[in-house]
Amino acid sequence: MAVTRRTTLYPDPDVHKTLRMKAAVSEWSLSNLVNEAVRAALAGTQRTSPRSRTCFAT
Repeated sequence: MAVTRRTTLYPDPDVHKTLRMKAAVSEWSLSNLVNEAVRAALAGTQRTSPRSRTCFAT
C-alpha cells in the first residue's frame, strides 16, 4: 500500500486558477490533478521547460 505524503506547493496564480477550474469541471481534487501532471512529466510526456503551459489542454 502506497503512503501519501503532504507537500506544500506555491503555484503561480494563473496555474492555481487553472487547477481550480480543471478540478471543478473534472470533479478531481487538486491533489489528484497535480499527481497526474507530475507523473506525466516524469514519464516524459510533457515538455521539460518549467514555464511550459502545456500541462492541461483546454
